[in-house]
Amino acid sequence: MQWYKVTISANEASQNIDGKIRDDFEKLFLLTTHRPRNELALFEGGRSRNDEINLYFSPKCAEVTTFKTLIDSYEGVPCSEPTREAEEEMGLLIGAPESWKHMMWHPDL
Repeated sequence: MQWYKVTISANEASQNIDGKIRDDFEKLFLLTTHRPRNELALFEGGRSRNDEINLYFSPKCAEVTTFKTLIDSYEGVPCSEPTREAEEEMGLLIGAPESWKHMMWHPDL
C-alpha cells in the first residue's frame, strides 16, 4: 500500500505551511463519508538536520479524491511506510489513535 509524503522546509514551516496542511486535512477528515474513517490519517515525523518536517498521509488517503487532491496540491510524493530507521520520531496529527498505535514513536520510548 502506497504512502505519501510532503516535506516542509524550514522556510515553509516558518510560514506555518504544516499547520495549513493539518487544518485542511482535519476539515476533510471531519466531513468525509469514507468508511471506515479510521483508515485515514496524517502523521508528522521529527525535524531533520536541515529543519525539514515530513508529513505522511496513510495509504487510504490516496484512494479518496478529496484527500488525494490535498496531497497533490502540496506536491506530495509516493513513499514507503515510515519506519523508525527513517524517522526518529513519529506522531499522529489526525486520525483514530487506536488504529495507528504502531505508527507512533519517540526515541525516548
